[in-house]
Amino acid sequence: MYHIKRDKRSETSSELIYTALSQLMLEKNFEEIKITEVVARAQVGRATFYRNFDQLEDVLYYKCDERFSALHHHLLDYYKYDQPIEYSFFITPFLKFWYEDSKIVEELMAAKRLKFLFDAFSRLLTKGFNDIENKDPVFENHLDYYIALRSGIAINVLLCWLRNGKDLTPEAISEIIFLQMGSTMSRDLFKSNQP
Repeated sequence: MYHIKRDKRSETSSELIYTALSQLMLEKNFEEIKITEVVARAQVGRATFYRNFDQLEDVLYYKCDERFSALHHHLLDYYKYDQPIEYSFFITPFLKFWYEDSKIVEELMAAKRLKFLFDAFSRLLTKGFNDIENKDPVFENHLDYYIALRSGIAINVLLCWLRNGKDLTPEAISEIIFLQMGSTMSRDLFKSNQP
């Protein structure tokens, strides 16, 4: 886990460590990178690394949490101005956020640490749900399924979009999802395969 103090020195050294790891990930696989390489590249001491992180993957976890905190603020700002919720699951503002800077998501993909994305998004949804005053009992009684469905859709759509080189606009993807969610194609696929 990471344990970064909220002071300038700790935050600065954590960013230096992340930047060094990010640079090294362009040169070699995550599994091949050693802490000694990261601290040498970051020009910080090994003690500084361990003061902020327990292990190397915690650096990615820290950056992932930081970006999802920024995503939370982005979504709050987006909906503050009474923007309509496009096609549910807020895919449009979600992808608009990642369109500008998807570096950590791509690094987590390369490091095979996708669980960090699902965990961070689940925490974001839980926090958002807990902030709602008049909760719908259907969702409140089955919050785990609500979160599983939305995080599964949002994160997997994000990953597919990044693998495809951000080939479509966030609005186009929202429309595709809306059309697919209302489609009977999945049911028809299974019906056609029956003897």
